Amino acid sequence: MTRNFTKQLKGHIQNHDLEGILAGYGKAARKRGYYNRREFIRICLWKTSQQKQNYLSLAEKDIIRVTGYAFNISDEQDRIEKLCELKGVGILVASALLTFYDPENYAIIDRPCTEVLEEHGLIEWRRISSDTWVDYLACIRNLSIKLKTTPGRVVQGLYAFHRESQMQREFPDL
Repeated sequence: MTRNFTKQLKGHIQNHDLEGILAGYGKAARKRGYYNRREFIRICLWKTSQQKQNYLSLAEKDIIRVTGYAFNISDEQDRIEKLCELKGVGILVASALLTFYDPENYAIIDRPCTEVLEEHGLIEWRRISSDTWVDYLACIRNLSIKLKTTPGRVVQGLYAFHRESQMQREFPDL
């Protein structure tokens, strides 16, 4: 085993923590007040690669302008709608951008999470929009206060809850 191999392997192991890397991008963006193009594209691609060409078509100046403006808006609906002005960005991707930017106050919205909340009567909608994003965010923040944790940890719990519910439905005897 060569020294070069172990050095490269260590780098791959460290870089495997993609969420940790993206959290670092969010921290840098929060310090500056905006995402640069590389950070923006990496986070968007982490959430979904379906809009890859749209993300890649965006100029850095547009990403800086829109994300910088959005992060200075206090109204949550206006903030997410501003991020959705960027080509290829929908509510789910915008929620990821906000979550990495400010993980203490935001959480990613995704269908498995909304299904669990709906099943337990905490939300009464199915379609994800900027209106329902505000309701979702309030629900997640309330749960995070009640559970004394971050919104992101609440979402992790919702994903786990969803997986376990699916397993019980599909394999009731296990």
